[in-house]
Amino acid sequence: MSQKLIPAGPTKKLRTALYTVAAALVIAIAGVGAAKAVVVVTIEEIGGDVGLSATGTLDVSSLDYFGFTSQGHFINPQAGGFGIGIGSGSGNNFGDAYTGISAFEPFGSGGLTVVGSGSGDKFGLAPGIAGILLPAGFQSGDSINASTTIASATLSSLGLLAGSYTYSWDSDSILLNITASVVPLPAALPLFVGGLASMGVMGWRKRRQNPASA
Repeated sequence: MSQKLIPAGPTKKLRTALYTVAAALVIAIAGVGAAKAVVVVTIEEIGGDVGLSATGTLDVSSLDYFGFTSQGHFINPQAGGFGIGIGSGSGNNFGDAYTGISAFEPFGSGGLTVVGSGSGDKFGLAPGIAGILLPAGFQSGDSINASTTIASATLSSLGLLAGSYTYSWDSDSILLNITASVVPLPAALPLFVGGLASMGVMGWRKRRQNPASA
């Protein structure tokens, strides 16, 4: 009487493959939990103005503390720098500076433009020290929320180049997005198109009611 063989379990190669997949999943899940915080800076045309805002959190643990430093309110595309928000001390210009960003990429060809302080936290890219300016007493994980409006300006007038730029260091990064305005359709255009459509329908009905004689 023949016996039916029952597999004892996965082969060694199969078990190895399963362990590899499981390990990869664990690493991926751990990586998600340790994702960098990132501050997102947005520069965009709003009506006849240019808005600049920054929001997010940062980990500065791998940067070097530079000191309690003054930085004005400005934007300088060709140098890759800007400063906004309400700081401490004289002119609301002071905050804690950190240095150690690997490279500063220009985000346009425009030169220095002085802007209003705006509102929110003191924040800026400081190319002169290859670093950033943060609110006094800033700690890793603290949130950043700052904004300002440059009145009667466009991306072109400020020499800004639309695109995405990243300023990074070992523990985190800043993402800068410059967005050109979307030209809205004229308010009367939908009415105009609707009127043309109505005239077409009326003409078609009239032709049906009064067919041309043969």
